[in-house]
Amino acid sequence: MKTNIIRKALGLLLVLSLVTTLCGCDPAIAGGNNKALRTVGIYSMLGVSDAGGEELLTLEQDEYGRTLFAYKNTSFSSEPTGSDSTDIYNNDIIAVLVCQSYDDKTAGFYEHDNYIFSTTAASSVLDEDLVYSIFSESDIESLKQTNDWGKELQPEKMVSVEVTSTVKDIKPNNLGKMGDAADAQIEGDVRKHFISPYAVDTEGRCLCYYRYDDIDCCLHEGYIVLFDEGGALVTMEEITSPDSFREQLMAFELEYGWHMK
Repeated sequence: MKTNIIRKALGLLLVLSLVTTLCGCDPAIAGGNNKALRTVGIYSMLGVSDAGGEELLTLEQDEYGRTLFAYKNTSFSSEPTGSDSTDIYNNDIIAVLVCQSYDDKTAGFYEHDNYIFSTTAASSVLDEDLVYSIFSESDIESLKQTNDWGKELQPEKMVSVEVTSTVKDIKPNNLGKMGDAADAQIEGDVRKHFISPYAVDTEGRCLCYYRYDDIDCCLHEGYIVLFDEGGALVTMEEITSPDSFREQLMAFELEYGWHMK
């Protein structure tokens, strides 16, 4: 009896293995447990948490190795659903992104042009139904065209980042000090702040997203903050429109000569 059960189990595993092979699926990719795509997600969008817990879903791949994928994660730029800023965690950012290429060590993408995003309830489950209920097929097709989908790879247009499980060469205790330095620039009392590193440039300067609420539990709009290699605050700029922060971020980087390494 036990022998028959074992044989059936082995047979089922063999069938699943054959299906995976014939479909050309990488189990790590199909299952969403892909560190390279996770890295692209946290390096692409300002204000995204790198604490873990994000969801990934591969949607499509082209013949040159590009990957179209959906990404859901906590974002400090999300609007709270209640009067208390802790409700910021009730909403997640959801995005569709394009990764140009990756291996075990690095991942390449087109900075600023590789994603479209929106928000969704933190309790929602990431699947294709959710993705296509939020993003239209024309929006996704436009994203693919912007990222040269179906064309030969162009490495000169990519930024390449190290595949990592945490962001961005910043130690947690240093991040806390950086948040305190930003607090000191705020007029009035800060009850709580949220700070998320975006990336470090070739000179070691760290670009961060910062947001705070005051003693009346009023959550204020976010800031783009630049710190030098030693963690000292260089400058901070309030985000004028959360819906168009991508353009403001690009202008900020240009003004201060910041380039993702």
